[in-house]
Amino acid sequence: MLLPATGKRIFTVDRHAGVAIAGLIPDGRQLASVARDECKQYTDLWGSPVPAKVLSGRVSAWAHAHTTMGWYRPFGCNALIAAMTQADGPQLWMVEPSGMSYSYFGCAVGK
Repeated sequence: MLLPATGKRIFTVDRHAGVAIAGLIPDGRQLASVARDECKQYTDLWGSPVPAKVLSGRVSAWAHAHTTMGWYRPFGCNALIAAMTQADGPQLWMVEPSGMSYSYFGCAVGK
């Protein structure tokens, strides 16, 4: 139902998790890449899918490091992280450019 090259702001990071971006697309691709790496590291270490809370915490810590260090440019996008696990069910988290992350039942960001 989705035409190729039309979903530039939605990324699959693992079989159970995805990221949607509002803001600058190159910054969003970088956050999605970090989320993919974090999912892979967690799965390799623990042998189970990463919970949404842990994934959002790791991505937000990475975004916060770019905000506080003077030689990095802060991100210009918000990331919505959605995940579905057997233990926790569906979850939605938003990571702000400042590095804060919040859990929501529903969220709207962007235009």
